[in-house]
Amino acid sequence: MICFCCKKAFCDLYTLIRHFKLVHGLNTNNKIICSEDKCSQSFPNLSSFKRHVQKKHVDNNEIVLASTSSDISSILEKTDSNESRAFHDTRVNKISFENSILLETNKNDNVDISECLRNIKNSALNFTLSFHNTNNLTKKDVRTIQDNVTELITDSTMELIQLLLIQRIPDFKKKYLDINELLNKLKNPFELCKTDFKLNSLLKQCEFSEDNLKVIINTEIVPINKKGELAYGEKHNTGVVLPLSFQFKQIFEKIYNLDKCVYFAKVNASNNTIGCFTQGKLWLEKIKTFKDKIVLPYFLYLDDFEINNPLGSHATSHSMTAIYYSFPLFKKSNSKLNDIFLAGIFKASDVKTFGNNKCLEDLINELNGLQREGVTLSTKSGNVTVYFVLGLVLGDNLGLNSILGFTTSFNANYFCRFCKMHKNTCHYSNTCHDSILRNEQNYINDIQ
Repeated sequence: MICFCCKKAFCDLYTLIRHFKLVHGLNTNNKIICSEDKCSQSFPNLSSFKRHVQKKHVDNNEIVLASTSSDISSILEKTDSNESRAFHDTRVNKISFENSILLETNKNDNVDISECLRNIKNSALNFTLSFHNTNNLTKKDVRTIQDNVTELITDSTMELIQLLLIQRIPDFKKKYLDINELLNKLKNPFELCKTDFKLNSLLKQCEFSEDNLKVIINTEIVPINKKGELAYGEKHNTGVVLPLSFQFKQIFEKIYNLDKCVYFAKVNASNNTIGCFTQGKLWLEKIKTFKDKIVLPYFLYLDDFEINNPLGSHATSHSMTAIYYSFPLFKKSNSKLNDIFLAGIFKASDVKTFGNNKCLEDLINELNGLQREGVTLSTKSGNVTVYFVLGLVLGDNLGLNSILGFTTSFNANYFCRFCKMHKNTCHYSNTCHDSILRNEQNYINDIQ
């Protein structure tokens, strides 16, 4: 069997698959190309590649497959008789150990154990995150799945393999420390991501996340009950602002293609038919000061949502104000949930009590930094500084009136932020005249 990546030859399919996973880091869903007998046929996953080999090339190769520890004896029967005898002989030397226990790994194929350990860590992390991304699973469910996989599959299987190696190979633990370490890691692959603290630490280590900014909105001294005695302590009203500079960098380096975004903006600029925000006068006015610089827009969206029991008698007590952002770059992805990201979250009662200035000050500073300093992105052509400018603030009437400082009561005589029509006229009017539209001049007159 020939590896399509490095063109090395292997004696059977099982060894080739093991080489794919350990050396090249391929998983079951990666694209595989068959290099046997100049076949060159590609397959979308590992399962289809196995079926192809068993049907088309089974006569040319000896297929050795084992899925559980009970198949070890069958592996020995299918291997060469000399190697099988060497496996059962307690005086196994290093060559027979490599050929039988490791299923005849090619002598020129030097397996990097540290690379294998990194692959195990990454696979465990991807496995854990895939369940955390599932909406109908709680954190407790994810922990249960991890424990079951460890207890029922990896731990028992690796324990059996380790016992067999210790029985067959004299001084196995002393001679093969790296392999023994690998087997110990496989016993509990989720050790580094089992708790929330460990998972967050691993994500930071892999540069997938960064610490959120905890915003202290207000601090006051309140009486508290401490071991049955009255005492006084600090009560903090807090919110959370996410690291937007880090998020923008990750989004445009790993999710979006910066060159494609810039090209899309240039094509829209030359199109007479307006189909994107970047073609409007408002955006052209905003980017006048950014000459010969890469500038991209983003939208802010905010809305309140209810946690716990939204229909209970204390429904509004746990209302939260969430602020999201999106990029109006591609028409097809503007409304997809995968392209809407969280910027910050606060308690709705805190926003109402302490106002926008205290709650949103740190978020506004973060947004101003994106516009003034930009974000340095790593691209194929080198490092590029991209400036992000707020295009629009989106939301329903209540959300927009709240964040923009307008009245949140729609019983006012002139409640509309677009025109100055009286609320009684709004009951029957179906048109709005240009003469009563709000503009900069009548707004200044009103506030004076």
